[in-house]
Amino acid sequence: MTLSPTHCGTAVLSLVLALTAQAQTRSAQRPVRIARIDDSVLVLTDGRRYEPGLYGIKRLYTLRVPGGTPFFALWGIGCTECDGVFAIYVLRPGEEIDWQKPLHGFSFPGRDYQMGSDSADAFRRQFFGHCLPNVPSSAVQLAHEQALDSSWVDSIRTLVPTRDSLIATNYPYTDFLARKVLALVRGGQCREWRVR
Repeated sequence: MTLSPTHCGTAVLSLVLALTAQAQTRSAQRPVRIARIDDSVLVLTDGRRYEPGLYGIKRLYTLRVPGGTPFFALWGIGCTECDGVFAIYVLRPGEEIDWQKPLHGFSFPGRDYQMGSDSADAFRRQFFGHCLPNVPSSAVQLAHEQALDSSWVDSIRTLVPTRDSLIATNYPYTDFLARKVLALVRGGQCREWRVR
């Protein structure tokens, strides 16, 4: 059997289209990561550069689920000449902070002192990784904080990524859930992040 030039051209075109689709699928499956940080500018592995609205940025962790949008846990401050404090902000690639809207993130981990005070009004522990049962990637904060009425309140705050969003939950503190988180830390699946 001999193939006409038309059949050969069609076969070659089909092969080229199949290889192109395969290459596009592979590149679409590559997760976007932070290539480098230049103080207030994030440079991503896909070449994009953006300013999320923070200064002194450090990447702490990337929350992700397979095939989903990555969410970067970033340590930073919102201004350079103000009384702002460093905190943890969780943003998707290219997302800029709108200071007028509620933000995903966590308050300063460790001991927190009110300005001019010599006693702590909060103590927080921050964790990233497989920190919750049945959830492969999460951020968890165990918080012990003084309320406005001077009482102390304990809570467990979580951020869990889905394919395209974050689920934020604030649980009342329970020994049961805290023990689960700490067991995953001891097992090496979840890591505690401390300010250095």
